[in-house]
Amino acid sequence: TLNEDYSVVAKSAGVNIAAGAESVLNLNGHRFVNENGYTEFKAALQVKGTLTINGEGTVSCEGSDSKANNAIYVETGGHLIINGGYYYVGKAASGKSNSTIFVQSNGKPSLVEINDGVFEAEVGSDGTPFVLNQADDLTVNCFSAKGGIFIGFNPADVNENKGAITSFVADGYRSVETTYNGKQAWKVEEIPAVTTQEDFNSAITSASTNTPATVKLASNVTMTLDNGIANEGDKSRNITFVGDGTQTFDVITNTETAEGGQLNYQRGSSFTFKNMSIKAGEGNFDGVVCNELAFENCTITGKLTLYGKATFVNCVFENTMANQYSIWTWGGTDVKLEGCTFNTNGKAVLLYGRATAENPTNLVVNKCIFNDRNNGTAGKAAIEIGNDYNATYSLTVKDCIVNGFAAGKNTDSKLWANKNSMDAEHLSVTIDGTKVL
Repeated sequence: TLNEDYSVVAKSAGVNIAAGAESVLNLNGHRFVNENGYTEFKAALQVKGTLTINGEGTVSCEGSDSKANNAIYVETGGHLIINGGYYYVGKAASGKSNSTIFVQSNGKPSLVEINDGVFEAEVGSDGTPFVLNQADDLTVNCFSAKGGIFIGFNPADVNENKGAITSFVADGYRSVETTYNGKQAWKVEEIPAVTTQEDFNSAITSASTNTPATVKLASNVTMTLDNGIANEGDKSRNITFVGDGTQTFDVITNTETAEGGQLNYQRGSSFTFKNMSIKAGEGNFDGVVCNELAFENCTITGKLTLYGKATFVNCVFENTMANQYSIWTWGGTDVKLEGCTFNTNGKAVLLYGRATAENPTNLVVNKCIFNDRNNGTAGKAAIEIGNDYNATYSLTVKDCIVNGFAAGKNTDSKLWANKNSMDAEHLSVTIDGTKVL
């Protein structure tokens, strides 16, 4: 607990919170600063262990004598929790902007949780205030903002790692433009949860056409995606639906009977579903017709036929149907299954459709588990590949586990089957780094 202002000793790179240490800093209305530090690099705090910062006060790194400044530098699996205070960094000696909080990880991801506080970086000659920043080689999001005010910086609109990470705002929260001491700023706040179908539909239709939006669902509700609500042109949307695991999202009930199935037309839209159960169809062509679907930590019942790009991460497919697949790629383009579990009666994934050489279906399956309750009596491999339309596919599989299922036609593999004897001109298959076709 600070009882007076504290300045890091001269020529120091900052106070170090060592790996394995757990520390709590109460600012108590005072300043914790580094003004005369090391000329190559300096910060007020370097976090390799766990540091929680409470109370009002200031943490800053000022002065332009150093090549690089950070108010707080987090690295090597460090864990930083901020519950209040004002955080500021000055520009570098070169005149370029520095980062208020910078994450540098040497093989072990770090985590920065922001619940409150005000964050600001002096704008340098490059004109960009790097308020929250992480090393370009990091492919995971190291920030989780659930509160705070960010001056001149929108934490929901970042472009880390060439687009791999676009937001530092936690699921279920949003960034709202505001002002702070006359300066443009963004405030992170919790998204109000929708509780009724009417409010849910309104949240979709009132979202901007060109700006990604998030809709948070109240616990234990069931919501229906109504056919055509975000279909084509000015009605199309880019929306993330967030739950806590207790919600059911029904994509099949309010659909249109067309093209041999029950179709939910949302052309031009992209939807992401997180932490909920998805009620899908049971027919061969039942699915959502849109640009892109993404599912994270969802339980999916029924069958999804794909009509665009699709990604499934850490999902469970609970398939109790006697004679039906969980996924049919049909109109899918780039399809990825990552860390998913299929609980089936012997039919899991069907790679089959009208894909062409110009627009092939590319299926990537990583670290998935395929379970067959009937131990192969359905006569199918985990991933069946079929072709009636001179189609072109690629299949890449890595680190998958198959329990049950039958030896695939033309492959003798329980993992995949080439039931129509597709040749190498139309089908490319790579298993665990080895090209087998």
